[in-house]
Amino acid sequence: MWGPLRSEEHVDFYRTRFDGHGAGGEVWRPMVELVLALQGRTDAHLLYAFTSLARFHVTTAPACESSDGHNFVGAVWDAHKQVFRVFRGACSSGWLDLPETEHPETEVLSVLDPLILQLRRSSI
Repeated sequence: MWGPLRSEEHVDFYRTRFDGHGAGGEVWRPMVELVLALQGRTDAHLLYAFTSLARFHVTTAPACESSDGHNFVGAVWDAHKQVFRVFRGACSSGWLDLPETEHPETEVLSVLDPLILQLRRSSI
């Protein structure tokens, strides 16, 4: 799903799609909380988001078809290690097999915040 960051469909993706897999929806609680926190940003109305597999991406591109020249930052919850893996890249380069850094749940927003600000500045 690709659309405005504030779209409820992004939260629903993690609440329903993965419900019942592994240890159930509780496994994906950190992703739900992360998406909700990102949706609460004061600049969220200027951003878009999309999912690819279990990964959540934030971008300035309003749609996949118009993503050339745009970048993204994203995160995915690693339930086995109990950490978020944070990544970033160019939409035109694809969004799999990117270098990732691992961060505890309590720190992921502080890691993503400056990356999202940089993302916004790069699109001006």
